[in-house]
Amino acid sequence: MARFIALLTFLLSLSSTPAAATSVLYLTDREQAQQSDAVVLATITDQRVERHPVWNRPTTISTVRVDEVLHGTAPAEFEIHQLKGELNGTTTELPGSANIEKGERVVLFAHVVEGAWYPTALQQSKYSVHETRLGLLLARKPLEADLYTRAPDGALEPIEEPPRKPIYTLDELRKALSGLKE
Repeated sequence: MARFIALLTFLLSLSSTPAAATSVLYLTDREQAQQSDAVVLATITDQRVERHPVWNRPTTISTVRVDEVLHGTAPAEFEIHQLKGELNGTTTELPGSANIEKGERVVLFAHVVEGAWYPTALQQSKYSVHETRLGLLLARKPLEADLYTRAPDGALEPIEEPPRKPIYTLDELRKALSGLKE
């Protein structure tokens, strides 16, 4: 937990000047779920920006109404915090953050740090959900971060975003997450 806070503090210190990208470890949906306290199908019902009490930066807080818990455990409603937003002339933007909008239906991978919920892996942690004749389809824009994977020796190696299926359904995500330990 302390490492997570130190990493976020470091990334925020870099964000005072515009940055092109954030470096992140690429995670499959299964890997991300294993690092998440919950994966939920949800609707964003409200959104506000507040100053973070520790980092003194604008933080966007979105209210998440959970329709279904796909993995892990989550309350029926919670707030997800993102270190981004504009407040009183100060703007914080962490490149590679997920764009979560009020009214949007989403799948979110989320974890709890010191009592607050955060996206597990920035932009990788959100799928937009679209209802179609094929069922619920999941979409995510190409990732904006510099992606890395771990080599067998533990070293980080840069990678390109792996290609995704053109059509990815909620049922396929459920299948990908099946069998994971809670």
